[in-house]
Amino acid sequence: MNTLIGKDLACTRGDHTIYEGISLELKSGDTLLLTGHNGSGKTTLLRNISGLIPFSNGALLWNNAPAQDLSHKILFLSQDLPLKPELSLSDNLAFLHAALNITSECGTDDLLGKYGLQDLGDYPVHMLSSGQKRRLLMILLESKSRPLWLLDEPTTHLDRGGIELLLNKLEFHKKNGGLTVIATHQPEIFGDAMMLNMEAHRN
Repeated sequence: MNTLIGKDLACTRGDHTIYEGISLELKSGDTLLLTGHNGSGKTTLLRNISGLIPFSNGALLWNNAPAQDLSHKILFLSQDLPLKPELSLSDNLAFLHAALNITSECGTDDLLGKYGLQDLGDYPVHMLSSGQKRRLLMILLESKSRPLWLLDEPTTHLDRGGIELLLNKLEFHKKNGGLTVIATHQPEIFGDAMMLNMEAHRN
């Protein structure tokens, strides 16, 4: 059983308070949805949890110990993960796996097939649609070694089939004891989950 606990979390930039007074508690199998308007701090909180940006106040605990370095526990599916437009889809996937130090039990062809990209492995990424690029990033969810997923607007550009693929991966992650924090403008897509309205924590 893994746990993620945040106590009185806050983040400021200069004199501007992005959010404050946030407490959260997740255990294995839990999903937390971050809601609120653009600029309400959803992505910032994900970056804080990931360690990319420090909290300005509060404590974050992983399994009741200070969460000093969770990089090997977290998969952060950000909207701005780097894709190299001149490289093929397959080469970009290899680059992301190496850059994030994650592995999959499946080969590249099998992974592309799972996400409807089986005929596009040799295509340069700049020729792909926005939805196909998002499916490429979703392949990273095949990693079995990261119990904590941080997903930033994961349904962006996805069609109905892509959303179904995402929901299936989330359900599998949940059943295997994973924890997930999702920033979203579409909480209704994710069914029964805990919700945190970031608007309530702005100064």
